[in-house]
Amino acid sequence: MIKPANLATATALAFTLMSGAGVHAQEAVEVGVILPLSGSNASAGAKTMHGINAALEEINALGGVLGGRELHLIIEDTESKPQAGIEAVRKLVDVNDVPLVLGAISSAVTIPTGKYTVSKGKNQITIAATSEEQRAVGDGLFTMLATNDILGEGLAQFVAEDSKPKKVALFYMNDPFGVGMANATGEALKELGIEIIADLAYEPAKTDYRAELQRLSQASPDAVVAVSFGETARVIFKQAYELGLMEKVRGRWYQPYVANPAGRCIPEACEGIKGVDIAAEPGPRFDNFIARIQKQVGADAQLDWFTSVGYDVVWITALALNLANSDDEAAIRAAIPKAMEIYRGVTKSDFSVDADGIQVSQRFGRRVYKNGAIVDYTGD
Repeated sequence: MIKPANLATATALAFTLMSGAGVHAQEAVEVGVILPLSGSNASAGAKTMHGINAALEEINALGGVLGGRELHLIIEDTESKPQAGIEAVRKLVDVNDVPLVLGAISSAVTIPTGKYTVSKGKNQITIAATSEEQRAVGDGLFTMLATNDILGEGLAQFVAEDSKPKKVALFYMNDPFGVGMANATGEALKELGIEIIADLAYEPAKTDYRAELQRLSQASPDAVVAVSFGETARVIFKQAYELGLMEKVRGRWYQPYVANPAGRCIPEACEGIKGVDIAAEPGPRFDNFIARIQKQVGADAQLDWFTSVGYDVVWITALALNLANSDDEAAIRAAIPKAMEIYRGVTKSDFSVDADGIQVSQRFGRRVYKNGAIVDYTGD
């Protein structure tokens, strides 16, 4: 029997609702998943899937859910685009009739898909979305991450303490996450007495950002706070380096969720980029979790907090189903906050949400891109 390494006693007790150690020959409980398996955020989707698959294997080996029914996940590709995300969630809700959808990654996809899911009386647990606009989606939307205001404050504090700049430029993608993140960080910087000398939005998924980067360079900021993801970030870093901008602000370019944009970076372009990222609970549980999945998927597989969030969201789903003792949408909706309250994960130890279904806390770590890898930043 596979034993999950990260369940607290309360979580384990909830699984006494299951009967027997094996999955019985009953109708499976189907839950939907929407992830970017292609497009600019495909790397984040792949990392998340490693954690999802690990959790699903454990749950079904332990007896499934609801007295021995197999948990079955129906995976759909958002292609890293809002419209494809809508098409994916419509299939899950209207055709597959799932009571719960997990995903997506990015607020630009999560918000419209969440609105559709909730409008149909279903539920959705977002995996990696931080826009404050999620609060307005409605009853039935829950988040695995805290919103931009918490992250923005942490990033602004890092910038102020590390570079001690007088003038900062904001450079961000024109979508709910980018705009929300820039607003939150900008307001926090201004409260710290730092001037926002440039506020530049750009359209994601282009192949040429030279014009926007030249405007950024002309502002002559002491530091840059940029918001970018996936392939778009890779293009921006490369072109900023080619234009000489990266050298001008070497060690003073900052990003939220820095592991994602820097994950596929050209080393010479990204050397010295800093930022904050989800900090998983330190200790042997997380280390053992990552090592176990690394052994299953290969030493070269990229694993980070996306992997642990994918793992945790599936375990929360199983726990919510068992607490509800039903696969009914309303019963699951009522059980999710309690499941989040008592579950102890590898991403963090407390997933409690507020009345809007939004995470109330988040741990962040400071990181730097050094010698071709993202490492903890110690200020050296």
